[in-house]
Amino acid sequence: MLFAISFWTRSQAARHLIILSILFYLALLAIDHNTLQVAIPLVLVSALLFAAAIFAAEPVERIVQLGGRLPLHALVGFLAGLAMVEFELADEASYNSGFAIASAAALVGIVAAIMLGGRESRGLRWVAYAGFAFELAIIYGVMLQSMLDTAGFFLSAAVLLGILALVIIRVEKRMKTPAGGGAAA
Repeated sequence: MLFAISFWTRSQAARHLIILSILFYLALLAIDHNTLQVAIPLVLVSALLFAAAIFAAEPVERIVQLGGRLPLHALVGFLAGLAMVEFELADEASYNSGFAIASAAALVGIVAAIMLGGRESRGLRWVAYAGFAFELAIIYGVMLQSMLDTAGFFLSAAVLLGILALVIIRVEKRMKTPAGGGAAA
């Protein structure tokens, strides 16, 4: 109802706040009720909204009128939902692979968001980078128990971060160059 009123008042800021309020409400709802019943639909709906906002940008933007920020909101919803799933499965991380699957899905989603929508949105890139840092921290906190595991984690993280930095540098260089051709000397 409030979203419809925001169209009548032509308030784009109100639409942004309504979406963020819904995400916050879902996080609070997940705390009170079964987390997975709230978080998994949030992840799926957010992923679908992100895909729609990227692959059908013009018609979706005409409908939601968010100034091209729907992918950013969808990424926030996706990351929030997966964080809820990871927190729910964190205690059982050593007994089943649900936590590992959720963490891998988050990392794949972050990379996909950067590759698909990172060129158009600086904010989306920042949220994706913050999500990546959060993922490394939660994986470290949940999966590692001993000093040997910690040393191995830091070695693996350093190698992964170095490779990721090279990929990001190349992607951002491509984002800066015009699509029509290379730079003149």
